[in-house]
Amino acid sequence: MKKRNFYLLMLLFISILTSCNPKRQKLEEQVKKFNTACPIHLGGVMTLNSIVFEDDTVTMKITADDRFISIDALKSHEEDAKEILGLGVSKGTSVEFIDLMIESNTVFNPVFINNKSGTRASLKITPIELKRTKEKFQNLNDGQKTILSNVLGLQLRLPIQIDDITTLKNLVLTENSIRYEFELNDKELGDMLESTDWFLKKTITSEMNTNVTSNSLSKMYREFYKALVDNHHDMKLEYREVNTGKYTTFVITTSEIQDILNGDYKDKGLTIEDMERLGEQQNNINYQKEIVVEDNKPKHIVLYGSVGRYNVRMTLSISDEQVSGSYYYTNSGDGSALYLSGEMDENGHLYLYETNAEGFHSGTFQGLYIDDDSYVGSFTNYKNEEMNFSLIVKK
Repeated sequence: MKKRNFYLLMLLFISILTSCNPKRQKLEEQVKKFNTACPIHLGGVMTLNSIVFEDDTVTMKITADDRFISIDALKSHEEDAKEILGLGVSKGTSVEFIDLMIESNTVFNPVFINNKSGTRASLKITPIELKRTKEKFQNLNDGQKTILSNVLGLQLRLPIQIDDITTLKNLVLTENSIRYEFELNDKELGDMLESTDWFLKKTITSEMNTNVTSNSLSKMYREFYKALVDNHHDMKLEYREVNTGKYTTFVITTSEIQDILNGDYKDKGLTIEDMERLGEQQNNINYQKEIVVEDNKPKHIVLYGSVGRYNVRMTLSISDEQVSGSYYYTNSGDGSALYLSGEMDENGHLYLYETNAEGFHSGTFQGLYIDDDSYVGSFTNYKNEEMNFSLIVKK
């Protein structure tokens, strides 16, 4: 009986100590305050629906926009996601809230819910993990934390399909810039990529202007762009087209980002003149491609002459190094044509492989094609008999 009373007294004592913990009490007050204000919209990307404090755990239920928060990425990269989340809430007014959880030994349990599918991801972050994240990034200012959490969050979701032809393949944070590496899958765009970086840049800056002026996520974008300016980070964008291997890059400087924040880009969007300029560049590229196609068209030639003591008529089609055609002995007529295929090197050495109507190898021409004028050399027939040939191009 005495032993039982002793345990009851100890439990009561611990309960009193816990309830008298000023940090815990303050945390409870903060939780109640936040919960009363729910739902709280967080930059248009997430909505805090409820927050409760029980069993030494603060649980937040958060609806996430699947365009920006990938539940699958949170599940598959749980440790990275915890660090990013701890980084994101360790700035501004959230710092005191995080400190209260650390000091009252409370687990932080955000539960993310996809706004379309309803799938969930729960990230239980212990006080030790919260403290470790806080100490790791304690020397960063709020702007640097905003930049880093943005970059790390996007890296979790890579590769990101932007549209039908554009994929964000990589994201690199350097000392003075963020480098976005895009992959394009559009051969026609690839052909003109190197000459239209101005158009890409103007398209991106116009989109950035929309993001900070008439976008439901404008608060989030403004905070990110301001962080870039305050911490002297340019945006470097690299585009590579997979079919052509063509590549271009351009930089949006902090000065230009500041102009966007100031509203100076409202009248700097794409104009009719820009579209006309783009059209002219497209026409020039198409013209150049037509010239190349014209230059690469097969050359058709007709040759007359003799193979040994027999007169022949030969037709050849020459396309770069590849040569094909046929010939016949004039005393037999074109119904007895034999077929030719082969290659010619840059010095005019032309090798032709002869086959008959049944597809069997029946002879070989080896000679020199001279200045689009003549073809001379030696011919070996199916009996392995060798004889000279001399053919002149019909002009």
